[in-house]
Amino acid sequence: IGNDIAKATGDGKDLRITVKLTTQNRQAQIDMVPSASVLIVKALNELPRDRNRKTLSTVEIALLMRLSTLPSRCSTDL
Repeated sequence: IGNDIAKATGDGKDLRITVKLTTQNRQAQIDMVPSASVLIVKALNELPRDRNRKTLSTVEIALLMRLSTLPSRCSTDL
């Protein structure tokens, strides 16, 4: 089962992914459930952040400001 999980999560390096393990009739089925941050990183086609780096660049700050206003912009479109 460990090898199957490693194969299923191979494309999500350095990203937090939850794995859903379902067993039925002694057969294991593995499903990936990505977190919201993984979906945002994949949608923006960006590399994951280096966790050791403490400072944010100007581009990253501008991106975070745009993402923080996204829910309010979506609610006004309804």
